Amino acid sequence: MPPLPDWLVATWNRDYIRRAAGADGALGEPDRSTAVRYLQTAAGGHAFDLRTPAEDLVLQKPFTSLEDLTATEQLIALVSDSKVEAFAGVTTAEPHQQKADDQAERWTLRWHGAWLFPPQLGDGDDPLAVLEAVAAGAHETGDVGVASPTAPASRRQPVERWMEHAPDGSYEEDWRLLGAYRRQGAHLAAVRRAGDGCGACWLALLGNTFAFARDVDRAALPAAARNRPIADALADETIPLEARRRLLDCDFCFGTFGQGGRVGGVVERASHPWRRGAALATLVGEDSSRAWEPVRATDAEALRVALGAIQEDHAWACGALREAMDNGQTGVAELLRARGAVPVATT
Repeated sequence: MPPLPDWLVATWNRDYIRRAAGADGALGEPDRSTAVRYLQTAAGGHAFDLRTPAEDLVLQKPFTSLEDLTATEQLIALVSDSKVEAFAGVTTAEPHQQKADDQAERWTLRWHGAWLFPPQLGDGDDPLAVLEAVAAGAHETGDVGVASPTAPASRRQPVERWMEHAPDGSYEEDWRLLGAYRRQGAHLAAVRRAGDGCGACWLALLGNTFAFARDVDRAALPAAARNRPIADALADETIPLEARRRLLDCDFCFGTFGQGGRVGGVVERASHPWRRGAALATLVGEDSSRAWEPVRATDAEALRVALGAIQEDHAWACGALREAMDNGQTGVAELLRARGAVPVATT
């Protein structure tokens, strides 16, 4: 695959989208009702996109785990009322064909989603199989945009803004470099195969930001749910409630390492409301029997070091929380809890 333009490799926030309205196709007013985090790596073009309500309306629901979803309406609400959409997969790029006298830089970008929210339940929707199809040039996608970067103020500055237009003119999106993004840090992506009751996972570390995705456990999907739209399967009360919950047992999380020293990364936005504030260490796990595989073989040592540091920092934060609780340091304890630390038992 052709390499991505260097300027695209960063973490982005969508400022707005304008959609075509009316018979003349003119674009409407800017819509900022959805917060979008887009993390683009150079590791095989792997990327992550998470879209949640800008005002965190989904977080107002009183759900703390999948077990709290006890009615069909609640299951459906998590994938419809929440208005959450997400993917992890691969971006491909090629220079956009334009007129000879047009000197503006433009790229046609194609986003191939392998991990998706809401989950797709088809036999061909296994994320790792989708990645193989993308690598073989055999995966089609309708998610296509034409990107135009805005020249930076000086050659020493990175591109901080780019515009995306639909090839058919149906929308325009304004992308800005995420204000909290810092380029220093690891730049890698990795996958983990399904096993032990857990679906395939995806992880990217890009500067001081991270993204994590976990697929549903496809081996445990009820037969009656396979190859159906998820909303239909969730509404089918002939499928036991516990089995329908498993259709939503996945994760799409975005966060940063910028909340202070030695916390190992904290989730800021997520597909599931109860994940906000969780430590990245609790998502990536410590199970060496299903090791993370770097997308680029040359990242193997960097990945090992990064995962070790994430776990070490989380362990420190958890120990500091226990110490703060024992010493009655309520303020410190609350801060550590907000950073994803959980109490550890004393011996």
